[in-house]
Parts: sequence; C-alpha cells; structure tokens
Amino acid sequence: MLLMSLNLFCQDGNICRTPSDVPDFLGAIPPEQLKSTKGNYVVRVFVHFMRKSNGTGGETVATMNTALNILKNDFAPHKICFSLAGTDIINNDYLYNQSGLNSVFSDADHNGKYDQVEVYTIKNAINIFLWPADKLQASAVGIGGTSILIGGKDYGIKLATSHVISHEMGHCLGLYETYNGSLCLPGNSCPEFVNGTNSATCGDYVTDTPADGGPMAVKGCINQGSCIYKTNCLSCSGSGAVLVDPNGQTYNPDVKLIMSNATPNCMQYHSPLQGQRMRLMLENNPVLQPVRVPDILILSNETTSLPYKLYDVLESITVQSNYIVSNNTALELRAGDVIELLPGFEATYSSNFYAFIDVICGTYDQSNSARLNQTDDVSTSMIFEEEKQVVFPNPTTGELMIPIAENDSNVSISIIDNLGKQVLNLNDPKNGKINIEHLANGIYFYTIHKNGDVYRGKVIKE
Repeated sequence: MLLMSLNLFCQDGNICRTPSDVPDFLGAIPPEQLKSTKGNYVVRVFVHFMRKSNGTGGETVATMNTALNILKNDFAPHKICFSLAGTDIINNDYLYNQSGLNSVFSDADHNGKYDQVEVYTIKNAINIFLWPADKLQASAVGIGGTSILIGGKDYGIKLATSHVISHEMGHCLGLYETYNGSLCLPGNSCPEFVNGTNSATCGDYVTDTPADGGPMAVKGCINQGSCIYKTNCLSCSGSGAVLVDPNGQTYNPDVKLIMSNATPNCMQYHSPLQGQRMRLMLENNPVLQPVRVPDILILSNETTSLPYKLYDVLESITVQSNYIVSNNTALELRAGDVIELLPGFEATYSSNFYAFIDVICGTYDQSNSARLNQTDDVSTSMIFEEEKQVVFPNPTTGELMIPIAENDSNVSISIIDNLGKQVLNLNDPKNGKINIEHLANGIYFYTIHKNGDVYRGKVIKE
C-alpha cells in the first residue's frame, strides 16, 4: 500500500513549494480498485491555540470561528463538511516564536503528522495549529495528511481568516497546487500542457483546472485588484521571454482557484473535479480514514462517566446491551437515518438522554458543520476531559461565582443546556457574579473566556 507525506511550505509571496518526486496516491491505484464515493463526508477538525509559555498571546476563538466558517462555505459545494471535535491551548515559547517553516517543522517518519507537534496531535482529526498573525505562515503536512500550521499575513491579509485555510485543507484532502509539475519548480519534469492532453497524468492531476506555469503570485503575474492573470507574464526568473508550456502555448490559469498560487484575496473556489478528487481521497487513503465521521456506529457495554457525550454518524446508531447513561451525565446521539435502542439500554433517573435524526451536511442543516455555538461538542470516538475553571457554588440554587483577578480582561461566560441551546451569554460579569436563578433545574455546560483563554465545565442548577 502506498502512503506518502508531502511537505508544502508557503513562504513570502505565498509560494507553496511542492517536492517533485512524490507520486500521485490515486494514480497509483488501478481504477477498478478505487472505492467509489458516496453521499456526504464529515471531517473532524481539532484546533490548537498556540500561546507563549506564560499563557499570553495567540489567536482568539473569534478567529477560529471565522476560519471554520470559511472551510464550511468552501467545501460544502463538494459535500464535505467539518465537525469541530475540540480545542486546546499549547503554551510553548519555542513553538510560539517560530517565524519559518522549512528549518523547524518536518514529518521525517512520513506518518502525516509534524514531528515537532506530534505529541499534541489528536489521532482521529485534522489538527489545525493556530498561530497569531505576526508568526509563522501556512503549511500542510502532506498530500493526504492530518496537520495544518497556519498564522501570519501575506499581502496584508491574515492567512487564518482567508481562503488560505482552505488551500491547506485541500492539501490534507489530496489536492496539489495547480502549478504542480511546473518547469519553474526545480526537479519537476511533468508540466501540464495548456491544451490539456496530459492533464490527468501531469500537473495537479485534475482535468478541469487550466494548466498553470506558476508560481504566479511571486512573479507578479496577477493584477491583485481585478484578479486577472497577465498573459504576458515573464519566464520563471521574472525576466526574458514570456512564460509558455513545452508546446510553446501561453498559460492562462484560473487565478480564482483556491489551489492556485494566487494572492489570498483572489482565491475563491475548488473546481468540481478537485472536489471529486478530495472525496476519492477520503474514501481510499488510509491516512484520512480516521478523520471521517463514520456511516454507522454500534454502542454497547459502557457506563457514561463524562458530564456530556456526543456521538455523530452519517447513517445509523444502534445501542445494544449494557449501555447505561449514569447519574448526572448526558448522552446525545445524532444520526442521518436511524437511531435504534435495543433492550439493555438504560438512562437512569437523574441522567439526560437525547436522540436526533439530522440530515447531516444538508443545505440548511449546519449542525454538523463546525458547530460554532457548541464548542463543547465532541464527535464519534473523540471524548475529551473538559478543561476546568472553578465556579462555585456547584451545585447552585441561583448564584454562580467566577474567580476574577484585578488584571483579568475580556471576561465572558456563556451557558448552554443539554440540547446545545444557549441560555445565557454575559460579558464582563460584575464582581464575577452570575445569576442563573431563572433557569430550570438540571445540568448545564459553561464556557468562560478570560485573558484570551477558554475554560469549560459543568454546573448543576438545583
């Protein structure tokens, strides 16, 4: 079985340097052995906020939410959605202060993860390591990988909240740059012809993306205002003759393709066949199998212990014998078609159990695509202990206290019920006092933002 990991480094000018000696994973599989794609695909993502060792600096939850929305909108036309599996904070000066990629981050063992941050990597999600806008730039670990590093700016545009996040996700899901194989790249010997006759076996291996001589952004081949390619663009060195393909034909690439080397403001979409290629990779590449939300799930022989547990599947969930939702815990099941509870399933008196049939990744239902208002949710087989922030008293009959120091800033609290409905959202609570007397008795889940950090936990209202 062929596995590959291809390092892609986006440097100044937004150039992505793709090594030339990495074969096409899908091209190595005989067509009759390729598994065909189906319906919708939901991909788990896990976001790591990079901060200084003292916990300061780094990006905000708002930046993450914007990035997830961009992913949702860019991939939805191809029936690919994203489910936020969780977040964490990495306090590490050495990692936080990196400003380059090539010399620091690598995947020496070719397992689809960056060696330098592998200890933080969640095994069944695509891991997005989020740096601030003054650090690093953008990189995906491989064509068919599970890690993205992103931060910095290019052309004055914050990369994490631009289509560059979708560019890097495209690499993880199997897409090459449109200029892959270009004669402008050292060692490349398979440039795509402008007439398209070799587009299935050279270039980016996608037949509906025009040949690209790239890297166009650095060579000044784009009018950034109009996003129009300058057909008289010069050779790879930026001087001399006009850039042409091996047959002497002038390039005219689509600069609005996300996988082009255009400036971030010009990137807009993936082509239909790029979408099909990503779906084939999700179906066939073993590196990507663990990051997919499964079609079916069978649960048995478990007693819940975490305050809240969510299982999402595309088709059906069957709960068999000896599955118990224990006291003061909550279980939520979501499936596209069927949820079946067999004898032996038990939800105890003081527990909470919910089951929903959702058209996952549907046109109107976005419940499974980057749940922005339910970041406590976790997806199938991804159960994480919550990061605790002490609140008291707990249980409470009405008043809740958050410890706030004099130098704390940007403090807010939101509370959701077991249905994921927000029941309270408060900024800068006076003296840290929260009144929840009006809420019905039961279990609630809080999210506290303080000094740019995020804390989560459970509170019981009696």
